[in-house]
Amino acid sequence: MATASVPSAAEAEQTRRWRMLGLVFVVFFAMMEVSHAKSYYLFPIYPMVLAAGGVAIEGWLSPRFTSSKVAWSLRGAVVVVVALAGVITLPLATWMLSPPHLLAYEAKIGFKPAKMEVHHEGLLPQPIGDQFGWQEMVRQVADLYDSLPPAERAKTGIGTGNYGEAGAIDMFGPQYGLPAAISTHQNYWYWGPPKEQYENLIVLQWDREDVETRGTSFVSVDHYEQHGMGEENTPIYYCRGIRFNIAEKWAQWKNWN
Repeated sequence: MATASVPSAAEAEQTRRWRMLGLVFVVFFAMMEVSHAKSYYLFPIYPMVLAAGGVAIEGWLSPRFTSSKVAWSLRGAVVVVVALAGVITLPLATWMLSPPHLLAYEAKIGFKPAKMEVHHEGLLPQPIGDQFGWQEMVRQVADLYDSLPPAERAKTGIGTGNYGEAGAIDMFGPQYGLPAAISTHQNYWYWGPPKEQYENLIVLQWDREDVETRGTSFVSVDHYEQHGMGEENTPIYYCRGIRFNIAEKWAQWKNWN
């Protein structure tokens, strides 16, 4: 084993040039931890850090092992460890398995992913579960909307409980002739209340008590998607004769979570 050489002035300068990137990662990681942010907020920065770590480890090992056999053995060991870890985690990090098989695999290896969303109640990890159920939900809303008499339909808006529902209505709704979603959640709130003065609302994620007190009558339609987000499995209500002005309530109903 050879004695580690002292870095040259050029090598030291090269190290200092990239040191700021490491500091940026540390600062952002600490900020996300303190603010209890979602784990995937930092995903884009990890490739840079992993690449830098690989270069640093290679630079540390190379001068210490002059034997090519030892060096290649170490490299081979690293490849084996990374490959084995990849094989185990690949089904968890990709959508290669169907929902039932993914849940069975998690149970088999004893892995339970941490919640990424505040109110996540679904069976699947949030990034995967959030891909299910949106088109089905919009289709149910459209069926309810189409069941209304034309005159009543023209005075009916669609109120959503979160930006996911609003985005689904705005993306898939036009093919059914649905109006734009009404949402006070996150950035949707900044777009303001609708220009139309709706007299009725089809609402998602409203409590029954809210529907009973904010309208003259209502109709309830059950909604359930096994592999979607559990919090979406609430009745879809059609609320007639709403007893409030949407524009006047807009500031009060701002939902930022």
